[in-house]
Amino acid sequence: IVNCTFSGNTASALGGGMCSPSASMDIVNCTFSGNTASALGGGMCSPSASMDIVNCTFSGNTASALGGGMFSQEASMDITNCTFSGNTASSGPGGGIYNVSTSADLINCTFSSNIADGTGSGICSTGSDVTVANCILWDRGSSEIYASDKYPFTIGYCVVSGDVSSADATISGAIITDDPILGELSDNGGDTKTCALLPGSSAIDAGTAEGAPEEDQRGIARPQGNGYDIGAYEAKESTGSSGCSIGYVGPAALLLFVPLCLLLKKK
Repeated sequence: IVNCTFSGNTASALGGGMCSPSASMDIVNCTFSGNTASALGGGMCSPSASMDIVNCTFSGNTASALGGGMFSQEASMDITNCTFSGNTASSGPGGGIYNVSTSADLINCTFSSNIADGTGSGICSTGSDVTVANCILWDRGSSEIYASDKYPFTIGYCVVSGDVSSADATISGAIITDDPILGELSDNGGDTKTCALLPGSSAIDAGTAEGAPEEDQRGIARPQGNGYDIGAYEAKESTGSSGCSIGYVGPAALLLFVPLCLLLKKK
């Protein structure tokens, strides 16, 4: 499923945007937005599925119980370069994703402003083997991640708001708690909306190259700076102090500006 949009759909039980039991699927460059499920998985419900989800955005989806953005059970999931923003589990945990008995690898994903009525505003995992690397989980305080039943939940090279130790997780790399300074979910190029890393973000150049995709969610090559950025968005290198950046310049002003810009570059 490539370059598709699932928006404003409603399910009386499972999977507001999509429910795909016992399936093997690749989902690429897709948007799940504003979908609602009366039970599990506002954006998507994937029981007993094997899914490779790449460069997708889940935003503004709502589940009345578990998994505002996505609910998975007894599934195998690879989720890369995806953005989960503003999803809600209105009467349970897992605002972004809720995993039950699932094997999941998440790399270079951004979780921003997801809400849960309980634990795990970003990710809630029970009885699951989950690895999270190069991801941002931000905005909802002390409960971005929750893992239970002492199944493997490994996290490293991530930016997380709140206390990771309460998640019963194994730390496999640096955990950054400084603000990633995320922009609002918007069209930053590419096929799906993203949350940009603004200047001064703690996520810039702070990720690991191991397992990182060669491009970000928008198709921008990684890395752009001295290292891989954390999250779905790779910030482009700035022009630095010697560069010139302006908005619209009229023809008359251009005659004065161009020589000035060249002079500054020489200096």
